Amino acid sequence: SPYGQQPQYGQQAAYGQHPGQPPYGAAPQPPKKKMGAGKVVMLVLVGLVVLIVGVSALSGGGDGDQAGGPGSNAAKGDTDPEAPALPALGDPVVVDDLEFTLTKFKCGVTVKDITDSKLKPQGQFCKVSVAVKNVGKSEEHLFDEAVKLLGDDENEFSPSSDTFFVKNALSWETINPGNTVKGVVYFDIPKDVEPKVAAVGGGLFSEPAEVALS
Repeated sequence: SPYGQQPQYGQQAAYGQHPGQPPYGAAPQPPKKKMGAGKVVMLVLVGLVVLIVGVSALSGGGDGDQAGGPGSNAAKGDTDPEAPALPALGDPVVVDDLEFTLTKFKCGVTVKDITDSKLKPQGQFCKVSVAVKNVGKSEEHLFDEAVKLLGDDENEFSPSSDTFFVKNALSWETINPGNTVKGVVYFDIPKDVEPKVAAVGGGLFSEPAEVALS
């Protein structure tokens, strides 16, 4: 070889650098963090909540149109049956063990006592003709208070005490099973009142029944 030329050796690695090691000055990559078990459980719970809310919204939305929608309410109102009509004069009405049949009703009538003297009402006299039958198995006691008149303003009118001894006036009766008592119940009511409904029967444990008078 020419003078001064040194023999070449294998090229050495850079000073301080070892094989497989990243270049000097490059930051090492941090190790990947593993998701903890608590976070996994939390994500699963959140997913379940979202799923439940979604299903509830879908099912509730379908029912809303049927149960709460304004259109459904209108349709339901159109299909509701009308309230049944009240029994009329001549229709028998049973309350407990007594069957009431109101046959006539009239206001502005003249009433005479047992001496044939005219009674003077505070307002006007009205009379209701009634037949009462015992449909039970034992005797029943009937009072005139079993028939009352109802005004338009929900006022309730009781029979007049001044007509207790008037002929055919129904006051107090004992009715055996199968028997029927007929009589008239008189009322003293204001002249400007026109009752449209009567209430019959009723007691401590039962409600009276209503009968239309016109």
